[in-house]
Amino acid sequence: MDKEPELKPCPFCGGKARLLRGMFNEYAVACTNDDCEFCGNDGKDYHEVINKWNTRPSEDTLRAGLMASYPKWIQDWINDPKEDKAWTELDKRGEIVHHAPGDGDSEEYDAN
Repeated sequence: MDKEPELKPCPFCGGKARLLRGMFNEYAVACTNDDCEFCGNDGKDYHEVINKWNTRPSEDTLRAGLMASYPKWIQDWINDPKEDKAWTELDKRGEIVHHAPGDGDSEEYDAN
């Protein structure tokens, strides 16, 4: 393991990936981006871990599969660019109730 293996970028953020070696000779590939820190494809076989990381489905294929798993009404909502504008307008008019993160759904707070 003299040379750093060639690894595809992180599938979530596009950051540089690196191979990690654990105490018990297990390997994993991880993202080096501190804001992402995705880690996957762990195992004992060095070459298999690298191969699994580098031969994963393309990001477009993964996104298409995820989108297909949603009910149609959610797909329509995600693909409708007017939805963001509608939510923004409702928020400006004060018609959306904001909740403090972690407070559950029962307590309201003033977002301003």
